[in-house]
Amino acid sequence: MNGGNVLLVGANGGVGSATATVLLERGYKVHATVSRAEKLEKFRLDYPGCASATAVDLSNAEVAEDQLRAIVASMPTLDHVIVCAAVSHFAPMEMESCAMLRRTMEV
Repeated sequence: MNGGNVLLVGANGGVGSATATVLLERGYKVHATVSRAEKLEKFRLDYPGCASATAVDLSNAEVAEDQLRAIVASMPTLDHVIVCAAVSHFAPMEMESCAMLRRTMEV
């Protein structure tokens, strides 16, 4: 990869934020998604070089798909997609509900 427009899904986590930093340093136009609206302003302050930043809740597939399509439609070109999004819970798997396990696997 060298230059162009990047859709970076899950940009506010540890791996995602490190990826955003490297992409911006290398001159990419980063169109980032963050997991929740309350994290959006901090992300924008921390990464002012991003071409765009949007809160996208990946646990709601229908809404997320519409939001991602809108982000892509706003870009002049889509050159790269990097997905760093994940869901994790801090309990042993056998103690999680079926609904929570399903959500974890679907995201």
